[in-house]
Amino acid sequence: MADSMDLIERAAARLKKDKPQTLADMVATFAPKPEQPSAPSEDHVATGPEIVTLDARRMAAAGLLDWSDDGSAVIEELRVIKRRLVQKAFAAGADPRQRLILVASTKPKEGKTFVSTNLALSMSVEEDYGVLLIEADTKRRTLERNLGVDDRPGLIDLIADPRAKVSDLVLKTNIPKLSILPAGRTHEQTAELFASRRMRDVVDELSRLYRDRIIIFDGPPCLASSDPQTLSALVGQVLYVIEAGTTQQNEIEAGLGLLSCPDISLLLNKSEPSLTRGFGNYAFY
Repeated sequence: MADSMDLIERAAARLKKDKPQTLADMVATFAPKPEQPSAPSEDHVATGPEIVTLDARRMAAAGLLDWSDDGSAVIEELRVIKRRLVQKAFAAGADPRQRLILVASTKPKEGKTFVSTNLALSMSVEEDYGVLLIEADTKRRTLERNLGVDDRPGLIDLIADPRAKVSDLVLKTNIPKLSILPAGRTHEQTAELFASRRMRDVVDELSRLYRDRIIIFDGPPCLASSDPQTLSALVGQVLYVIEAGTTQQNEIEAGLGLLSCPDISLLLNKSEPSLTRGFGNYAFY
């Protein structure tokens, strides 16, 4: 018995001597050695920018709608418009370009940016798809100012620099299904860039990368820039905003005559409620 106890005591003493004495010792024993950081490779893929919080005060000052207010007649009108656009965009067998929508107008201040931004906000609350909103009015840039994302690189940078990456320039926002691509840096040859093969490649890439999204271009007025003519050839739908009681018929016809997209919808904006019935402010051209 004594011999057995002596053997046990000697074995215990040996185990005590060999094992780590503290928790820190045990962690140091079993923890993997830290890897040495390696130099980034040239083909490193960027993870994209941080999530941008939209400026609520700027949005309110611009008259953008609160989409939690289900009692608003304007919201209901925009929902009806949205449904028609979306049905064509995701119809079975539809051309992928149907998901690309240009919002245009004849002249400035007809409400084009109000419509494009509120449509994007409306689409961002849908369950089945999201929206990418692009500032394509490179002179006025009202859209990006309204949202507080001005003075950032964007569309022009993508076109002008083949090394620029979409993932670095498209802004994720605090609205989960809404992304924004600002206009980007000022360029003296924007019209030529929009008409370039590179522009077509950029639009094709955006369409391919964002297959589950509607892509809305907020373009400049047709009678103030040649850009809508170029942009209309790249999209599948045009939503043409007309200010009621202000824009003349001959001006509208001149603006529409510049657009090459075969699918153009007209939206009558700023109309008197007594002059319309329900959601009758929308038609096809």
